[in-house]
Amino acid sequence: MIGNNRFDLAAVLSRNRDRWDHGVARGQKGFQGASARSFGEVDASSMPVILSNNIPLPEKRERFNRAVLEGMGKLPDSWQASIFEAQRTGTYVEVTIEGPETFAWTCRFTGPNEQEGRFIKTTIRNGLLPFLTGK
Repeated sequence: MIGNNRFDLAAVLSRNRDRWDHGVARGQKGFQGASARSFGEVDASSMPVILSNNIPLPEKRERFNRAVLEGMGKLPDSWQASIFEAQRTGTYVEVTIEGPETFAWTCRFTGPNEQEGRFIKTTIRNGLLPFLTGK
């Protein structure tokens, strides 16, 4: 909270980025996308964000958040992701990424092999590549 009881999003993002980058600087695998940006003024509108994630298990929810943000990496403009797990069956997780110029990409990850961090990151990078390279 700041002065007028308003929430200072830029300050919160900056504090979290410091923690994430500290882990990366020590050689740990961690956020290499949004957290690798420079410190100082934070333009929250140009950072990839997770809009929603309904995965009930905290460890799995965090694993997907991290993999999606790392898969998105450093992106120009405003990008957002939504993560949806089928609640009745839990057999799949669907990730939707929206970006500029009405870009939208969705992928369904089924089974334990497809729900591993490395697979998620690679799939997202490959899915965004045509848009980013213009091919």
